[in-house]
Amino acid sequence: MPRDRPPEERISRQAEDKLAHKLALVAQVKCKGALDAYNDCCRGRMVSMVWACKRLYQESDACIQRYVNEDNVGVMRRRWLEAGKPNKPDWGALMEGLVDD
Repeated sequence: MPRDRPPEERISRQAEDKLAHKLALVAQVKCKGALDAYNDCCRGRMVSMVWACKRLYQESDACIQRYVNEDNVGVMRRRWLEAGKPNKPDWGALMEGLVDD
């Protein structure tokens, strides 16, 4: 938890991880095609997957980064603080506009 923020804007590392985790779950669904292609490429390979599947890895990583990034976590963090740090937040409201295609 960064100390450079005022106390009312500080959240626990656990809470921040939960926000990122929710975005990651959405990214898994939205990027399923790219992730499946990368996983299929890696299947049965060991060392060769590094160069054989590099492009597919980059595509899947870029897709995930569209959803799970510091900006999106920051927006969710701000919305969660504005909602009063609820224990059971409205995830749809927190992620509104961040995960829509």
